[in-house]
Amino acid sequence: MKSFKSIREQRDNDMESVQEGVMDDYKAMKAKGKSDAAAIEVMLAMPKYRKMSRDQLAKKIGDEKRKGIFKR
Repeated sequence: MKSFKSIREQRDNDMESVQEGVMDDYKAMKAKGKSDAAAIEVMLAMPKYRKMSRDQLAKKIGDEKRKGIFKR
């Protein structure tokens, strides 16, 4: 039986790996000419982002933009 700590750590690692790919997928959607809202809708339909809410996904994208990682 797994401990709660190991389950929590595994969940955090899974979410971290998903969040690393957010900007790559977002950039790909923007390159296809999608608006911000349409890009988020498409990304929410992807299996790896189903656990995230629209607000979480939009916040992650916004945070990355503010850090200067994403440049237009």
